[in-house]
Amino acid sequence: METTQQLDGEERLIHARTVMNAVQMSMDSQNPQSRAEAEAALRNWESDAAPGFLQALLDISRESESVGEVRAQPDCEPAYAGIVQSDSTAKLEKDLFVCCLQSVRLLATVLAKNAVGSSWRKTLGTREWSRIPETEKSHVRSAAASLLLNEPQRRVATQTGLLIANIARFDFPAKWPTLLSDLTSAAWWAEDEVSQAKIEQNDRALFTLKHVVRAVKSKRIVVETSGPSGGSVSTAGTSCLFFNMGSVLGSVCLCHALNGQHGLLH
Repeated sequence: METTQQLDGEERLIHARTVMNAVQMSMDSQNPQSRAEAEAALRNWESDAAPGFLQALLDISRESESVGEVRAQPDCEPAYAGIVQSDSTAKLEKDLFVCCLQSVRLLATVLAKNAVGSSWRKTLGTREWSRIPETEKSHVRSAAASLLLNEPQRRVATQTGLLIANIARFDFPAKWPTLLSDLTSAAWWAEDEVSQAKIEQNDRALFTLKHVVRAVKSKRIVVETSGPSGGSVSTAGTSCLFFNMGSVLGSVCLCHALNGQHGLLH
């Protein structure tokens, strides 16, 4: 798996396997030098808004095994490696390996969430999210929405919900107009559709909706209107409407929270 972007006419390539190796090495407590180098690489990719970096992180979060051969971490290698294994020993080794993969996937999601969140806290000219190609942003939005509702690990799903809220600061509503409708649809169920999977999906959607509301409640939404001449919009012909997003979206949250409680009671 790899991600490719065009920049100033020159193709720059970031391999998801490279990003994944860096994520793994950043978790290696037994090799401080390699860990420090990996952490520095991750920080540089974030601060440089390296094309494909966020996309690679989301691809790792969704499909870690498809990135390529995963290099086992030293602290995940069984002490009995290299000896003839019984069925129970082989199962334990597999369980340890799966545990490592889950940790990598969780960290990749946290890194993506923090990268977008830290970008919001910077001044307009230094925000990395603003320098990421729109095609990559679209991929990240789509991957995050899918991961939120389909991810089997609750901790990964929780971090994905917070990532979506961070993205909403930038992209809602202009670039992600369906975000609220997508979340409210996921939070809604009919009484004959109640299942454990649907309850989990409902909880995740409501959790994310709550954090999206918090993220955008004080956001300025600029609506452009035509100028007197009917031509291109000028500064004088631009109306700035400041919505109290907290009250509007809070009502949506309350409505669907009550619907969820009703479903649970039945």
